[in-house]
Amino acid sequence: VAALHVVHGRLAGPRRAVRAEFAGLRAAKKPAEGKGVVEDGARWVEFAWSREAEVVTLFGSMNEWAFGYALDRVGGALSARSVGILLPPGQYSFKFEVDGKWMTSEHHPTQTDSSGFLNNVVDV
Repeated sequence: VAALHVVHGRLAGPRRAVRAEFAGLRAAKKPAEGKGVVEDGARWVEFAWSREAEVVTLFGSMNEWAFGYALDRVGGALSARSVGILLPPGQYSFKFEVDGKWMTSEHHPTQTDSSGFLNNVVDV
């Protein structure tokens, strides 16, 4: 199963110095089970990748594609990785960079953008 979550303020890629606050995102502790909605209608969205890979990074419109979020390994699994992000209501396009290649997940809806690129989408 492919899904996503915020990487405790740690960013991936060449812009590690950029903080999540720059994009208007709030890094936060994951809410207790069953408590996915927080202030201002924002929701904790977990993104995950389940196929084998060395490095998986999430990029998307939640920060105007400015930087990526590294997906951390889940437990001791070799392939399962995830990252969580606190997102305000809206629709977001995203894509995974998997071992240097742009990929979409078959576990999320897709949509072609105005430039002709196929991306995954999530509604918050």
